[in-house]
Amino acid sequence: MQRDERLTQIQLLLDKEPSEEPWEGLCKLLNTWPEDEGLGEAIDCVEQQLTGWSDNYRQTPWIWRKKILERANPRLRIVRGLDLYARKVGDKGVATLAGMHSLTNLTQLYLDSNNIGNAGAVALAQSPYLTNLNILQLRYNNIGVEGMKALAQSPNLSKLSQFRLDENQIGDAGALALAQSPYLNNLTILHLLGNGIGSEGAKALAQSPNLSNLTDLELIENPIGDIGASALAQSPHLANLVGLSLAFTQIGDEAVVAIAQSPHLSKLAELDLQGNNFSSVGCTALVDAGFKLDNQRWCRFD
Repeated sequence: MQRDERLTQIQLLLDKEPSEEPWEGLCKLLNTWPEDEGLGEAIDCVEQQLTGWSDNYRQTPWIWRKKILERANPRLRIVRGLDLYARKVGDKGVATLAGMHSLTNLTQLYLDSNNIGNAGAVALAQSPYLTNLNILQLRYNNIGVEGMKALAQSPNLSKLSQFRLDENQIGDAGALALAQSPYLNNLTILHLLGNGIGSEGAKALAQSPNLSNLTDLELIENPIGDIGASALAQSPHLANLVGLSLAFTQIGDEAVVAIAQSPHLSKLAELDLQGNNFSSVGCTALVDAGFKLDNQRWCRFD
């Protein structure tokens, strides 16, 4: 196919309603475009006309993900989402990603189950090219306190709105670093399942004005106990929460009543309390506050 024919095909795809189909077509065309036949111009053309497209459509295709750590690919400039789930990336692979200028426009990065460790977290935090991220997912990655501190102290991550760190090892010290971060104040979703966070970590999160934009907080399988959960209930900084997940957090009636009666949690619509040991006292308090048990979660409807 000649260059002009390719440009015509690109324009036809760009003229379609944004969806996965034209996006896949664009990626296929660019993938077969020889780099010495005006590829840069074609990428510029596509990039300029994709401004109105949802980032959710602009995910990195498999063919580009497959060799992303092996060679530079200028086509990555047009993508907004990159998912490398369980690709054995490791800390060295993350360092390679963090140094890719072609990922400057990335807004969504999913690196679950890659064992990036503290060194990988530090590389992400220090990257000058990943400054447009608004979603960062680092679940199951053996990240500890050092890695959490680096992420929390990075001004490069100030655009994050969703941060998922489930099943790492940040503990109370990591929770404190997160709570004290002046750069994570745009977060609306924070998931910290299974991180060894106790009551002190929960209190640090509760006392943080930097987390006042949170609408969804998940602390499942962290032993925060009644003290930690009650601190969350008493926090004026968590008044925007709509969802709160505290399943298997070793809480009882004291914390459940505090949550149900909290003047700060009036927006709370979904509450996950599975796996905790509370009695009819806690259940009554929840019902009195307008909650109903629905599919093992307590929900409150307007």
